[in-house]
Amino acid sequence: MAQLINLETHSDERGNLTVIENQIPFPIKRIFYIYGVDDSARGGHRYRTTRQAAICLHGSCIVTNNDGTKKENFLLDHPKKCLILEPED
Repeated sequence: MAQLINLETHSDERGNLTVIENQIPFPIKRIFYIYGVDDSARGGHRYRTTRQAAICLHGSCIVTNNDGTKKENFLLDHPKKCLILEPED
């Protein structure tokens, strides 16, 4: 089941530092990011064995998750919000 988690962030006068490893509940094997987009929908598919973590680094986005029985929208509007997606999502 998809869930939002808050990533630990350290802040001081120099800025913010968010560390991802050891906060994501699975090993990180691949990292990619998307930018320069319009309002088009992306994704629209799932992976049968892959667990994913989605973070919006700038601005905001809505991730719609449909696991076949429940449809949910998740607002990612801060870089310390992380959406965990399980294979069934």
